[in-house]
Amino acid sequence: EHANKVKKSTKKTSKIDIKKLKQDVDQAEARLNKLEDMRSQIDKKLGDRDLYLNGAEDRLKKLQDKRDELEEALSRATSLWEKAFDILEKAKNG
Repeated sequence: EHANKVKKSTKKTSKIDIKKLKQDVDQAEARLNKLEDMRSQIDKKLGDRDLYLNGAEDRLKKLQDKRDELEEALSRATSLWEKAFDILEKAKNG
């Protein structure tokens, strides 16, 4: 009887663990989406013709630097999402 209780508690823990792993994946995905939105906003600003015509080199440099930072953050966030997803899939599949 004790062995059955242990098996049940292991299954509950497993479901809790999978739920937590799913939350990790969801959080990583939300972070990716936010970073992609930020990159799109910067790309839109960089696509503004006036930015290049009005001698706004300082603003242009800041936008380009920010976009570079976002690309690095996106790379890290993608890697974290992939790891979280892989861990979740392994947990689901035993």
